[in-house]
Amino acid sequence: MEAKKKKIIIGLTGPIAGGKGVVADYLKEKGFFYSSTSDRVREELRRRKIEIIREGLQKVADELRKKFGPEVLASRTYKKIINQKIPFGIIDSIRGEAEVDFLKEKPNFYLIGVTTP
Repeated sequence: MEAKKKKIIIGLTGPIAGGKGVVADYLKEKGFFYSSTSDRVREELRRRKIEIIREGLQKVADELRKKFGPEVLASRTYKKIINQKIPFGIIDSIRGEAEVDFLKEKPNFYLIGVTTP
């Protein structure tokens, strides 16, 4: 019986407009499934019928972290990727040590910090 293949997940972190999107686009072209921790916050804003603007994103992200723990967005995004049939995934917009600590304990997770001028 063939051994079950493990999913490879690349995490992207870095400042706003630091080049994460360029790296993500390249990996998507190579067949990676893409999801962002910010997508989980946008989903929550839509559920609450709140306009999706930076202030709302930050406020709701902080609320979610306070209520469910500082790794909640990484955890929810990881689950989204694990449930895909594609063997490669990208988690974009990783923020904070708790998210990194949660993800680095997952098998075949690799974190890339992206900073460009």
